[in-house]
Amino acid sequence: MRVIAIVNQKGGAGKTTTSVNMAACLADAGHRVLVLDCDPQAHATLAFGYDLDEEEQPGLSEVLLDGARLEDVALATVVPNLWVVPAPFDGVDVDLTSRMAREHLMKRALSQLSERPDYVILDCPPNLGFTMLNAFTAADHFVVTMFPEELSRRGLRKLAATVEDVRNHLNERLQLAGVLCCRVRGELRHSREVLADVRADFNARVFTTTIRQNIRLSEAMRARQPITVYDPSSPGCEDYRQFTAEFLAVMAEDHKEGAHGSP
Repeated sequence: MRVIAIVNQKGGAGKTTTSVNMAACLADAGHRVLVLDCDPQAHATLAFGYDLDEEEQPGLSEVLLDGARLEDVALATVVPNLWVVPAPFDGVDVDLTSRMAREHLMKRALSQLSERPDYVILDCPPNLGFTMLNAFTAADHFVVTMFPEELSRRGLRKLAATVEDVRNHLNERLQLAGVLCCRVRGELRHSREVLADVRADFNARVFTTTIRQNIRLSEAMRARQPITVYDPSSPGCEDYRQFTAEFLAVMAEDHKEGAHGSP
């Protein structure tokens, strides 16, 4: 089981779109996938067809605060072999402040799964609260999503400092899988320049695949479906399938290096 956090401390950076569509592509490739919606905005929950405003549904809050089992709150999706745990309620971070070992609750819940999926995808909130720290503590790898804009690139420096603190105090095994650039318009010189700077900053850990700006991705989110279901022939679906294949190659290479004792 590999636990992958999809992160950026800036809102609207493509985290949920990536979490949902990456998970669907992994499931289509034959993997068992569990998505944990860690953001109280519940956009990943909505994207899989569940509206927490219309129905009372236990989810990540009950797991973190009450010790509920993930199997008991996970919901099936329209994609075979793909399940989602609904988002926590707004304010869950405040309730976590008084809990012992509060940063390790998600990791503990994942360790108690009776049937482990191949991949767990954590759709993270844009703020560094206890839910986010739980995700970082539970994760093996993280993927950073960003737009090809200068302010977005500069924000990665703050995220890098946060990750270093997490490695030093909570989770020394946490590794960067790569940076994924979303909503890319290749014809814009500014986008090309920012992408070049990001690649220089992160060297080989920037995915070659980029997610092109594509209205079908937004339509799919509004229709509460992954792009693999909404429009499998769209450029957006093509990009996410290619990204997922590249991600799996990175995971295979990291596993190979680990098996040979590489740092």
